[in-house]
Amino acid sequence: MDERVLETAGRLFAELGYDGTDLELIAAAVGRGSQESSLMREGKEKIYRAVIARFSDRDLAHLQEAMKETPHDVAGLHHLVDAFLDFVFSHPEVPGLWEQRALKDAVDLTFPEEEFVPPLLTVLTAQAWEGVRLDLDLRFLGWLLMWSARGFVHGGLPDRAGEQRRADDPDTRRYFRDQMHSLVDRLV
Repeated sequence: MDERVLETAGRLFAELGYDGTDLELIAAAVGRGSQESSLMREGKEKIYRAVIARFSDRDLAHLQEAMKETPHDVAGLHHLVDAFLDFVFSHPEVPGLWEQRALKDAVDLTFPEEEFVPPLLTVLTAQAWEGVRLDLDLRFLGWLLMWSARGFVHGGLPDRAGEQRRADDPDTRRYFRDQMHSLVDRLV
């Protein structure tokens, strides 16, 4: 499937959900022409599944590579947070796709549950983390990180003076990353 179609459809599905995105919208965003007939042949469900699989595979590979030589302890958990944020900063649509799935978007489609587990949750819950409280709900921590990252990459955050700080500003990204690490420290 065409890379431009997957990128464009991914952004639209992340923002509008499966139910709010139709093939005409994808075609218009990609640019009408030869893509339109190709999109109609593929169908929305096939494009959606390809988008989810593509980003899931990339995200999981990125996180697993980052954790290869990293111990499963508090420092390793912080390393995982950094790897996740790095991926999200370069693929801001990813947390939106998982949020839409969690909200039961595309309710008329059936998916094997294990096929659509956010990669961050897969890596977070694969094994115990030494030094992390046993009663810490790692799934909740994963969702908290994804929700926060989505809000940040799409809206930035206000500074103390009330001015909007954009997510593409390096100082703002550093501040957000530091705050995510502080939050993890308080929870573990």
